[in-house]
Amino acid sequence: MIQWRPPVQRLSQMIMMGFVMMLLMGCSIMSMKNVNLSDDPIADMANTELTFQDRSEAVWRAWTQVVNRSVQSEGQSDSAITRQELRKTFRALIWSSKTNIKIRLAALQALISDTTDDGRADTRQFVRLILPREKNLTILTVLSATAAEQGWQEITPALVRSLSRPFRDVADEERPEYKALYALNAGDPIEWIVFRVFLTPTTGVGGVEDRLADRTRADAWSLLSRLNRIEAIRTALLGGQLSPPDSPEGKRVLEALQVCARELRAVPQTGDQLEWVRMLRDLTKPGNEIWWEQASSAITQLDENQRLGLMLRHAEPVRWASTHRPDLIALSRNQLQVKLLKQLAGRKTHHRAKDSPGTRISKGEKLASWADELTWGDLLTIAVIDEVIRKPDVIKAMFTQARMDLTDKTTEYGGLIFPEGEDEQFKAKLYPPRPSERLGDRRFVASRDMIKKSAHALAHYHFHAQDWANNKYAGPSLKDYDYSDRYGRPCLVLTGVKRGVLGVDYYQPGGATIDLGEIRDTSR
Repeated sequence: MIQWRPPVQRLSQMIMMGFVMMLLMGCSIMSMKNVNLSDDPIADMANTELTFQDRSEAVWRAWTQVVNRSVQSEGQSDSAITRQELRKTFRALIWSSKTNIKIRLAALQALISDTTDDGRADTRQFVRLILPREKNLTILTVLSATAAEQGWQEITPALVRSLSRPFRDVADEERPEYKALYALNAGDPIEWIVFRVFLTPTTGVGGVEDRLADRTRADAWSLLSRLNRIEAIRTALLGGQLSPPDSPEGKRVLEALQVCARELRAVPQTGDQLEWVRMLRDLTKPGNEIWWEQASSAITQLDENQRLGLMLRHAEPVRWASTHRPDLIALSRNQLQVKLLKQLAGRKTHHRAKDSPGTRISKGEKLASWADELTWGDLLTIAVIDEVIRKPDVIKAMFTQARMDLTDKTTEYGGLIFPEGEDEQFKAKLYPPRPSERLGDRRFVASRDMIKKSAHALAHYHFHAQDWANNKYAGPSLKDYDYSDRYGRPCLVLTGVKRGVLGVDYYQPGGATIDLGEIRDTSR
């Protein structure tokens, strides 16, 4: 098990610094005088002609009035705003990222200062809801510190969801959510805190809503991956070291992971890949039971060297090749590499221009440049895809779809390559983005329908077909790499390089990119 080391900075110091900062800010704004201020602090809070400091001061003036009135007139009602109504107004200010940070902090401090039973309960629920959505690090620090100081252990799932979103230039160990998780969970190793949330995403406040349970599990799993804890969990899965959770859904998810690790020799790396496993393990769906039996049987017959580094994306190429191309299965890693090097030699290739937007500096797009990083499963996948992409029916479908993409300026087109029918001939099926997902002619968004149909897919693909002479964009963009990492899929991008010719680039999670050369429209 990975050894845990407590954070260097004490959480109590972080809490104190956060609140001191807020108190100092509160004192400074309270001391300011401005002739434009009115006698109505609620109106001043909303008055955009006032300075942010004036409006922050108005937050405290409003809160002080409500608190004083509730003390002096307990049980009486009047036309003035109530404590509950003002809390609702403050919550709306904090929720909006468009609200100035000074005003948000003042409103948040006011909420936290409410020590009534109803106020504390409302603040706790508000912190639980806003944490997974909040993007401002200062606000996150206050939210996390408050949860830790108050001992709100039930906020753990929300902290995990928040921490699952990476922050550029801020190490995970320095994140306020990380430190709060450690403080709230008796100093347990971070991977087991997160894994418990993954298995049982309960809040302790009436249970997590069903619609959030899957998202919480997915975020927890993605966090485990980013924290480099997946291998520790994988070992525990295979070794049977994990106690089953109490919830039925948690048991089903754990069982799916254990079966995947044992029979496919793979563990999903992100929340979206976890969803892929769950789709495959739904044996009520047509074809899943047969697919799983064939895939697990084929992987069982591989030798130990071939199994090294197997990922979920390798299961379909192994399954299909074991029946239709057993000669490929029989090859070692070195033999597959030599075969592919000869196969790709001499093909005309096109490389994405270094100055094109979204370019990732990499090792280039030749197989030899990536050879040391490609596993046996990677090489088999490339071999199968390279064969499939040159089949006449697939080529015909690709050019039909590319011409459709060329005329549609609202989006990029894309789809799935998967076997169909008893003879398992591969097809390229288009899944155009929905109207709400069309983000311009240089962006492809996979629809939910496409993802739901992709369980048995060999590869995902999309086009760079803004025009036929699109050589500058021949290859994946940064967002394309992010897509592959997120979903864990082998991917293809097909780029128009001249009329009737598409350049084909293969890329996979981690960034390995291989130019497979051109395909030509044989119908012309």
